[in-house]
Amino acid sequence: IPSLIDTAKQTVDHFKKVDVDKAADLLRAATTRAFDENAWRKAIFSKVASSALDPSMDYTAFVRASQNLVESYARIGAVFQQGNKADQDRVKIRLHERQDKADIESLASLMALPDLVAETTTTKMAMQKSLESFFNEDPAQWAKLSPADIDDLVKNYFQQFGINSEDIKPKADLAREAKRLSIEFAIADISPEDVKSLIAFYKSDTGKAKRQALVTGFQSQLLEANSQMMTSYFTAVSQYFRAKAG
Repeated sequence: IPSLIDTAKQTVDHFKKVDVDKAADLLRAATTRAFDENAWRKAIFSKVASSALDPSMDYTAFVRASQNLVESYARIGAVFQQGNKADQDRVKIRLHERQDKADIESLASLMALPDLVAETTTTKMAMQKSLESFFNEDPAQWAKLSPADIDDLVKNYFQQFGINSEDIKPKADLAREAKRLSIEFAIADISPEDVKSLIAFYKSDTGKAKRQALVTGFQSQLLEANSQMMTSYFTAVSQYFRAKAG
């Protein structure tokens, strides 16, 4: 998620301000503190692990299929990163020609990743608005912000730019669809048997519970991290302009 800062920075570069890099540096520091990868993994894994497995089910096929999909996802991702159009076209054709294309589409829609990516749209917008605010607000106003003022700024932001807000929802839907398609490309590179094993798991009560725990855990962590990121950033900006004012 910290890598999203560069995208946000490009969006506001048209301001051509001397301190655009300074604003990005302040945001990068705030984001690194808020989005601790190890802490995230531990918190989300604990929520997923709390959802028990069904002892009557054999998960051997699911584990094998999951590993094959992870490897396929990495391979397909590399193809699109390398930018070779012929290779990319072969990936697209493979999906189109699969006899079990309906199963592939069904599996992609059952998986949590597209929804998780959609959720990060709020973070992208938070970063963009945070950088813009560096230039849009009066430095004197920044300098005199109290901790309570900053808390109010953060709360007002999330009231205005939640995942289902008018500004965010279209972007979230687009991100969800793009990720779903990339997953379909990866699924098309594993066997029909693996696809069926994965579908069986995701349609089971255990699979549904695990998916819900993952999404809920991710949403909770993201909301907390977004709030921490913006609070830390606004505090740093206030201190920066206070120091400049002498």
